[in-house]
Amino acid sequence: MEKQKHIMWVNSAPRMQTFGEATALAAEYLRCLQSLHPDFSYWETVTHKGFVPIAADLSDFSAWMRVTERPDKGRRQAYSHLDAEFNLTDASEARFGFHFSLQTSTKDFSGGDNPGRADHIELRINIDPLNCGVVLKFPAGRPDLATYDNLKNIMVASIDLWAADKAQVFTSAFANALEERHGRRIGFLRAVWMCYLRHMPLAACIRSDLPGGFLERLGEDALLFTLGRHSPDPENEHDMAQAETLQALFDSFHFDDEVTLYGWPYDPDEPRYTSQVTGAPADRAYVVGFCAFDGYDAERGVLLFARLFRLPSNCGTDLLPYYLENQERLESLPYVVQARQHIAAVRYVGADTPIEWHVGIEETATALKTLLNDWAAIPVEQLRVVYTPFAGHIDDSAPGL
Repeated sequence: MEKQKHIMWVNSAPRMQTFGEATALAAEYLRCLQSLHPDFSYWETVTHKGFVPIAADLSDFSAWMRVTERPDKGRRQAYSHLDAEFNLTDASEARFGFHFSLQTSTKDFSGGDNPGRADHIELRINIDPLNCGVVLKFPAGRPDLATYDNLKNIMVASIDLWAADKAQVFTSAFANALEERHGRRIGFLRAVWMCYLRHMPLAACIRSDLPGGFLERLGEDALLFTLGRHSPDPENEHDMAQAETLQALFDSFHFDDEVTLYGWPYDPDEPRYTSQVTGAPADRAYVVGFCAFDGYDAERGVLLFARLFRLPSNCGTDLLPYYLENQERLESLPYVVQARQHIAAVRYVGADTPIEWHVGIEETATALKTLLNDWAAIPVEQLRVVYTPFAGHIDDSAPGL
């Protein structure tokens, strides 16, 4: 086996459901994996007691999950319907998001209760608000498990079952080469071996005849980009050139940050604020090119984007000197990426419509004016930041992230 890791991420947005529904979905997923490959019939889970086998028929799965996922004191408020001792029940409800990650290992596993299964597949499962899912690790010496067909089948099964928003498959060596060449973390680079995105405006803008056979459409709003059937090699100039071509396409759409693909972190007060600014239902969008704005003021001819932006200070609204001194770091801030994307989307459709960002927190609005219009030099005629106080009551206990 080559001396690198194959890595897969699959993520879906959080949605309200019960713990019973979440565990049932995770168990269904394991059964789905069992149908894809014979080696997915033996599971060993990792707990504080070490490696513990799960029954082949998953009959003990739900009980095991309730024990291992007992909410700690700081997370109890995220759930409803805990029992008297703050344990999870099948009726416990929260905003569960799912992720699945897989990686091959470059060394043998340690631990395990079955010495006859030294090549076992390591499984980690957690079901926790905003951070739910499965981590699967293949053993060393089994390159047959990390083939294009196997990895694609696992990824597509994950997407179908969890209605995933994004997924990536890449190797550690190729990811490191991309990171070094672009100066960005792999989470913000899309030109990996396989990249799945569910994004309706983008799907409408992407040409089906992309050069190099990059694109496969998995649905009306679902796109799978691939660099070929073989694992891309950072030492192969053709593979790197393909990645450069595909990354240039993503860069043209300014999908440099997670928020530009999947929106800002959920805030329960934000829909009311959006409706206040636009006068329209919060779930209604005004799509321009590959971006969805919150509304359009027809009388003034202005696109509207309304957010409370009630986020931790480490999200980038602190006006730190190194943002001004380091243009690359400034341009990588999610607020700046979002602003650049909005402007690019307007240009994409051949328009020059001005954009207004309505921000519900005064300190944040003041910082964003400096950050966007002064430091990032975005003309106020293109994008203007407006402080618009929220008319409703802000629930300070609600999580911003």
